[in-house]
Amino acid sequence: MAKAISALINLDILRWARSFMKLDLDYVAEKAGIKPEELNEWEGGKASPTISQLRKIAKVYKFSIAVFYLPKPPNLRIPHPRDRRLLPGFEQWGISPELSFEFRWAGERREIALELLENTGAKPKPLIVQASIQDAPESVGGLLREMLGITYEEQTSWHDARVALNAWRNRVEQLDILVFQAGEVSLRDMRGYSMLFDVLPIIGLNRKDTYNARSFTLLHEMTHLLLRMESLCDLEQDDGDISSTDKSVEVFCNAVAGCTLVPGECLKNEGLIATAIEMGEEGERAIGNLSRKYCVSREVIVRRMLTLELVDERFYRIKRQKYSREYAVIKRSSGGFMHPVGDAFSASGASFVGLVVENLNRGFITTSDFSNFLRLKLKHLAQIQDSFLQT
Repeated sequence: MAKAISALINLDILRWARSFMKLDLDYVAEKAGIKPEELNEWEGGKASPTISQLRKIAKVYKFSIAVFYLPKPPNLRIPHPRDRRLLPGFEQWGISPELSFEFRWAGERREIALELLENTGAKPKPLIVQASIQDAPESVGGLLREMLGITYEEQTSWHDARVALNAWRNRVEQLDILVFQAGEVSLRDMRGYSMLFDVLPIIGLNRKDTYNARSFTLLHEMTHLLLRMESLCDLEQDDGDISSTDKSVEVFCNAVAGCTLVPGECLKNEGLIATAIEMGEEGERAIGNLSRKYCVSREVIVRRMLTLELVDERFYRIKRQKYSREYAVIKRSSGGFMHPVGDAFSASGASFVGLVVENLNRGFITTSDFSNFLRLKLKHLAQIQDSFLQT
């Protein structure tokens, strides 16, 4: 049997890659299917990986193989928004490898988008509108709805949580805000994040969450951008050990998200509200109907009822505990298979995908660029292009 050929890589890059991603030796070895002792020897310059082993390592670090042949490490940085997660234990967990990869990929896609926009001569609009934590959440929620152009009539015509999420997301993207969705990050690590830039700020959602929850997170993170704050969030507001300032910010962003999704005057004028305030089965049924009408969770409805002083704290606590138990079961669902084309749109957003397709069609980028930017095989190119022709 022929001896495996060693990859004559720059071992400084190999050492740098693990340090850059802040990964421990055992994690990389397990993911690459190699022994920790082997990786340690390679990093120490005592041996070199084979071409096959290099491919596995590159896949773990999510770098192309070519990176490991560079004379020096590339000038990269991983953006990390301020950690405002409130659940106990986050201060010990820190940033997981999956979340770090997500942050890196978000930053890379933003840089790609800036280059693609420059190719076409388009200039992204800065986010001019601002808010303050001293503002009334109801007023900020009304401002957000106005910015996004969402009317009561349109919202109540959706009748589906997935349609609602896509509608809210598309309107946010029209403000030149990139909205990405993570598919490999645990909900215990992240519900949402926001990265603040002068142009093309970023909002990240977790695809493992429910559609209703993601719509709420989207508007929560949008509020962070209006406050000119970056954030990594789990959206809990009653537990956890963080600063009172961070907690007040999270409570405010939650309130604005609720006001945006369910305007106070609209909810108070609903015919179902008189029944929804009752504790029995009829009341629960009315809450469910309202949640479906607005395409939000039942907890959002009862939280808005509490804020509007339609129910008391005891009513809200009882309902919240009930919904939390039920939601804990939903969160364990792993979901089904998603077609690669649908996955690209879901992960990167129609705005980013469309920008890539436009640049390809105008000859500014190659098919190889297309594949790398969307993490898609070339066999899906025609289907991606057709999806824009049909809109």
